[in-house]
Parts: sequence; C-alpha cells; structure tokens
Amino acid sequence: MAPAPLQTPTAEVVADPWRVMPAAAGPACADHNASASPIPAEPLTLQRAVSMALCANPRTRSAWAAVAGQAAVQGQARASLFPVVNLTVSRTRDEQQTGLGGNNTVQANGGNLTLNWLLFDFGGRRAAITQADQGLQAALGSRDAALQDTVAEVAQAWYEVQAGAGAVAAAEVAAASARDILKSAEARLAVGSVVPLDVMKARIALSQAQLATARARGAERIARGALARVMGVDLRVPLTLAFEPEASAADVALAARSPAQDLQTLVGEALAAHPALRAARAQVRAAQARLDGARAERLPSLSLSYGNYRNGRPNTALTNAQSREQLVALTLSIPLFDGFGRSYRIHEQEANLQARVADAAAAESRIAFEVWRAYQTVEAETAAVSASSELAQGAQEALAAARARHLAGAVDITEWLDAQRQDANARQEHVAALAAWRHARVRLLSSLGRSGFWEAKD
Repeated sequence: MAPAPLQTPTAEVVADPWRVMPAAAGPACADHNASASPIPAEPLTLQRAVSMALCANPRTRSAWAAVAGQAAVQGQARASLFPVVNLTVSRTRDEQQTGLGGNNTVQANGGNLTLNWLLFDFGGRRAAITQADQGLQAALGSRDAALQDTVAEVAQAWYEVQAGAGAVAAAEVAAASARDILKSAEARLAVGSVVPLDVMKARIALSQAQLATARARGAERIARGALARVMGVDLRVPLTLAFEPEASAADVALAARSPAQDLQTLVGEALAAHPALRAARAQVRAAQARLDGARAERLPSLSLSYGNYRNGRPNTALTNAQSREQLVALTLSIPLFDGFGRSYRIHEQEANLQARVADAAAAESRIAFEVWRAYQTVEAETAAVSASSELAQGAQEALAAARARHLAGAVDITEWLDAQRQDANARQEHVAALAAWRHARVRLLSSLGRSGFWEAKD
C-alpha cells in the first residue's frame, strides 16, 4: 500500500500589523498544492516548466518558508518597541478545617493588570531589530539564489531532454541509412554482385545502429524523469514538451554575440547583483548587529512597570478583606558583574563577524570564477558547434558520395559502411555540441544572477 502524500499544513490566520509576512510560496503560488499539481494538457514550453518548478520544487518551497520564518522573527524584534500588557482574572475559594471541627472559608475574585515597557537600553534593542532586518535580507537573498538555481536546473534538465530527443533522431537516421545499405547488399547478393560477407557486414552495421537507437531512447526517457523531478511533478505522468527548432551554427554565433558585453562587465554585474552575494553581505551586517547588541549588554537600561491588583497579587495568600493596589515603577538596571560572561560574548560575536566577512569574500571569489569559467566555456562551445556543424555537413556529403560510388560499382560496401558510421558519429557530435553550448549559456546567465534568463532563445 502506497503511503499517503504529505499535505501542506493549513496556515492559521493571525495578525500581521507590521505587514512583513510574505505569501506562503510567492504571489503566483499562494494556492498551489504540489501533491495535486496537474500537468497541462497542451505541450509544455520551457517557460511553463520553469514556472511550475518555482511553485512545486521542494527546494523553492523551503526557501519561501525560510523567508516567512525570518519575516516573523523581524516582527518579533519590532514588538520589543512596545509595552507588554497582561490581564489576569481569577475566582478562588480556600476552605480550611481546624482540629476542633471548625471551618474557615475564604472566597475572592481577583483581577490583575500589569504593564512592562523597556524605555531605553543604549542600543541593545535597536541592534536586535537591525539583526532581524538583515536576517530577513539574507533569507531573501538565499531564496532568490535558490530560485535562480532551480531555474538553472530546470533549463539544464530541459536541454538534456532536447539533446536526448536529438540523439534519438540522429540514431534513427543512422539506422535508416544502415537499413538502406543492407537492402542494397541483399539485392546485389541476389544477382551475384557482392559476396555474402558484405551482407553480414551490413547486418552488423544495422544491429549496431539499432542498439545505439535503443540506448538513445533509454537516455532520453531518463532525462525526462530528471526533468519531472526538478519540476516537482509526478515521475509517472508523461510530459509532452514543446521544443524550439534546432539552432544552426549561424544562430549560435549570433546568440553568442548578442550580450555585447566583455568579461569585466559581466563579472562586475555578478558581483553587484548576485542574490547569493546579497545574502552573504546581509549576513555580515547581521553579525555586526549581533556584536553591537553584545556590547550594549554592558550598558544600563531603563524600564517602566505598572500594576493594578484587586484582592491581592497572584500566588499570595487569600484574605476576607477586599483590597486594591496600584504600582508604578521606573527601574534603572545597571550591569555590574556577571563573571565576565558579557566580555566573552563580545569576543564570540567579533569572531562570528570575521567569519561572515570571510564567507562573503569567498562568495565573491567563487562567483567571479564561475562567471569567468562560464564565459570561457561559452566561447569554446560556440566554436565547437560551428566545427561540429561543418563536420556533420561533410559527413553527409561523404555518405552520399560513397553510396553513389558503391551503386556504380566503383567501391565495395566497406567504404559505404565506413561513411555511414562517420555520418552517425558526426550527427551525434553535433547534437552533443549543441547541448554543451546550451548548458554553457545557462551556466553563464545563471552565474550572473539574472532573473528570467530562461526566456533566452536559441
């Protein structure tokens, strides 16, 4: 028996006076249930696949939940600006029996109203609010980075499927060519123009082509499963995809020139706007706020307290007398000594700040290198697509020439089979080169931190 799917918990409607709480999973996914997300009847485009993944992928949903949690922390920090007011009402009956058989019963209705308000603390409360604000900015940056990574994963999985479909088509062409060679060999054997060994060679070539086709189809099905996984949909539901036309070598060269930006500009853009860097820098500011808060713990604080008690305070003995009490207190608290605990907390937060600064520097170095590597890869793969296109064209021409020469009796079947294998290999090389070029473009645009880069066309 299959386990029941996990259900998204129903959110309780509570107040949000600070207006800090985001939608549960983004504005477009507020009512989305990943366990029941239907696959559209019409063929999926890449843009639609990305939109579905941004709603259904567990990583993106977790990122949205992390933002909501940090937004709630921000609201809690701001709540410290206001007083805490509590009202307690009670009805108490206290019955006592004495040793002489007498009873003593006391009943009282109590009501207590208390107010506590931190008026001033030399920056500790403000540091906590700043820390929460920067924590939210870090969570937003991490969420954007997670969304960006998800988009890149969907795009790469999509192009894997497209490359798999191209590999299947190339393998089928090779199989058709091998079948044509076998038919020709069998026809010529019937009239005595070739020896049986030529027919055996043709049959072996056809079997190899059919094996390659079966493997290509298996790889394409696996790629479709990987795409469904990253989209967050059921693997058992078949996906109908709408691929764009294959790009020619001229289209690839034109797309490679379209950004019209040099490497220095691209690196600068990534260092300025990448969401992972925004998160790392917000973590640095949050660590600075924690250090400021630790330092403020050594300073005095001023608080206001108010109490209104009817018939005694909570947890006090009952009496028959009715009473009312009002209390107003202004308290100045001056930290004197705590075994040097505050000093060590400052050392801890200073070390934490240094670690976050180092993390931000490492993120900058990593992202700059990713942009540089992706840029170089795009240039290399663009040249590879051009070369593989010329190779495929030349192999097709060589196959046609070998076929014509064999039918004219100028060469034996071996040259035709060699030309057929070279044509099949060249087709597969071109498919692989196109896939590598697409992947390189995805990695480059993703490393820049650009949103919506999946809309780039071949």
